[in-house]
Amino acid sequence: MTKFEIRKYMKEKREHLSEELIKLSSEKMAENIIKSHILDDSIANVLLFAPYKNEPDMYIIHQVLKEKMPDIAYGYPRVRSDKKGMDFFRVDDISELEAGYMGILEPEADESKLIDIRCAVKQNQKTIIFFPGLCFDDKGNRIGYGGGFYDRFCDIYKDLSDKVIKAGICYDFQVIDSIENIREEHDVRMNIIITEKRGIYESE
Repeated sequence: MTKFEIRKYMKEKREHLSEELIKLSSEKMAENIIKSHILDDSIANVLLFAPYKNEPDMYIIHQVLKEKMPDIAYGYPRVRSDKKGMDFFRVDDISELEAGYMGILEPEADESKLIDIRCAVKQNQKTIIFFPGLCFDDKGNRIGYGGGFYDRFCDIYKDLSDKVIKAGICYDFQVIDSIENIREEHDVRMNIIITEKRGIYESE
């Protein structure tokens, strides 16, 4: 299938998920994040995303992770006014989010809450970025929505790849055998993919 066909198929399949299934799946995803090796004392920032059209409920995941590790910074993206990039800002409570780009909830552009991954690196700490996506494979490849926001954001920090953990999060049906043949050079590869059933590491 082409990228267009995969996006269409996955969007249609996700549209039919019930609220209860989304809630239960998101709780399982949070459990699998805790079980994985990625959340430890070396983490300074966890960058999440506001759910859109039946994506996993990241607010549930945020709450679980915050209970586990309350002292690290949790951030959400805000698309810049030129629509060519995005920044992450610390969010202490989801009530701080407001409708923004494409109607997706975003944090206020408060410079005092801007998350700079390089500041964490100076302290020898890491950042986890949770990626939304329509499709993934077990090699860490991802198909997003086509906007390229996450690819461009990661390109800024490509020299810090060992300090940035790229984690795809999706429903298990969104993981297929391979999308390597339609992967483009600029597409960011995940280090781990978390679903409600498992954690899939790039090395597997």
